[in-house]
Amino acid sequence: MSGRRVLMLTNALLPPREGIGHHVTSLAAALRERGHAVHILAASPGLAWRGGEVAGIPWTGYPVPPLRPVHQLAARPGLVRWLAAHGGAFDLLHVHLPLLPPLPFDGPVAVTVHTPMLVDTAATCDRRLERLAARLYARLFSARCERFWLKRARHLFAVSSRIARELACHYRPPRAATVLPNGVDAGFFAFRDESARRDFVLYVGRLGPRKGLGTLIRAFALLARRDLKLVLLGAGPLETRLRRLSRELEVADRVIFAGAGDRERVRDAVQRCRLFVLPSAYEGMSLALLEAMAAGAPVVTTEACTLPEFGSPPPFTVVPAGDHRALATTMGHLLDSPERRRALAAAARRLVEARFTWPRVAEAFEAAVFGADLREAA
Repeated sequence: MSGRRVLMLTNALLPPREGIGHHVTSLAAALRERGHAVHILAASPGLAWRGGEVAGIPWTGYPVPPLRPVHQLAARPGLVRWLAAHGGAFDLLHVHLPLLPPLPFDGPVAVTVHTPMLVDTAATCDRRLERLAARLYARLFSARCERFWLKRARHLFAVSSRIARELACHYRPPRAATVLPNGVDAGFFAFRDESARRDFVLYVGRLGPRKGLGTLIRAFALLARRDLKLVLLGAGPLETRLRRLSRELEVADRVIFAGAGDRERVRDAVQRCRLFVLPSAYEGMSLALLEAMAAGAPVVTTEACTLPEFGSPPPFTVVPAGDHRALATTMGHLLDSPERRRALAAAARRLVEARFTWPRVAEAFEAAVFGADLREAA
């Protein structure tokens, strides 16, 4: 049987800047290696259609008018027209939620849920007006769009068992979700041992409300080691508040706001940091966490990021979300224990190679979606 023609639809921007975009492009590349033809339809700020290639995959950028908070709904007419003109060229539409409007497509649809918006927007105690507005928007608009796609899906995937449970609890889709996790390019994020590492603690990701970065800065300020630096590799709406907190805690000279990084910068950072810390209050399945595990960075994270997929016990150290004193104590113990760091890093790399490489994820997707056809062709 020849490879299938797959159209991947996402609201992420390309070239990818965050986890969903990297998931889409990496899975597309892995499916291409398995003989499938993949095209990506992704968001593009402004009013113009765009196009090109990313990771060797052709992609089309659909316009997203600057009409927040209804920008995704405003993009719908253009998407409808594009699918009417081009949708018949594809055997499968693979939709990556959240934040996509209902759309017509005549063929089978697979849906991957990265984070359900009802849960995502409720995962922070931030009571500012914009956060409350986001929760209201999720209930009135986003959840309705998600329910449309969940009902439409012939194949439903969640990036973790937690997301699958949340879908069952809050959305009650007609079919249970199969766990199809994030993956990592284990060759690109090559393992580096303790001897290659330097004295800085690293966070990679969006500077957003549910990431627990205030907790991380408070924990860092409690550490006795004054030669240590904290590098925040990312951008987002909380940067000004986090800079102010660093000044208040008198660690501004040691907290480095490095801005958003490309793949090479992220790889360099996770290969050189002494510790990687992900203090989130909520995650579906963190791509940054997997990349740190692959690269050999000892990881400290929260119970909110700990999933059955990582095993019991997981190959990292876990603290309660929001507890800066517990986080500081754990970070201090690991910084003083090179043998413990080596053991965690080696176990994490073994787990990544066994379960979380993109070829394995693509193989599982292919078996779930095209398995019967492949067996008949054989």
